[in-house]
This record gives sequence, structure tokens and C-alpha cells, in this order.
Amino acid sequence: MAGDASGNVWIADGTNTVTELRPNSSVIHTYTVGVNLVYILVDAKGSVWVSNLADNTVDVISPSGRSMATYGVAMTPTEIAIDSKNDTWIVNEGDSTVTEFVGLTRGPQ
Repeated sequence: MAGDASGNVWIADGTNTVTELRPNSSVIHTYTVGVNLVYILVDAKGSVWVSNLADNTVDVISPSGRSMATYGVAMTPTEIAIDSKNDTWIVNEGDSTVTEFVGLTRGPQ
């Protein structure tokens, strides 16, 4: 579960859907992405990052709900973090590695 700057809550349900809720718990939208979703993060630009445990990918959903990208990572991605340089880090539990994406969350240069 993760929150965005508008106070909405994003929930990865453990199967293949992500639900966006308003602060009053009403559903804004449900998105179908990936397989076996386990971790979700909202970046500073409002994009939603979701790790897909079963297919070893990370999906990115735009603030408007559009699928922006799917990135292949190593085995069993379980956690996502964004550092102070806006680089994205993925923990791959299945093979004890970390994947770094440099600059994907940066705004216009």
C-alpha cells in the first residue's frame, strides 16, 4: 500500500490488480498489471511503481492511470526504493541481487 500527494491510497492486491482509493475509501479506479503484485511505491512525480513477483518485472503506472512501462528485473522483485538522486532500486529476493535504474524518475533536465 502507498499514498500519493493527493491523499489517495494505492493498493496492490497480491494477484494482478492495483486499486486507487480516495481518502474516503471510495474506489477511483482498478488497474490490471503484472502477476502476483507484492510491493507498490508512488514516486515524487506521482507515478506508481509495482513489483510483479511471478514474472520478474516492475510496472509503472502514470498519475493518470496509463501504463507507462514494464521493466524486466532479476528474480523475485520484492521491494522498490527511490534515492535522493531519483534513481530507482529494486530488491530481487530470488537471487539476492539489486537492480538500479538511473534517472527514470527524474523530471525534465
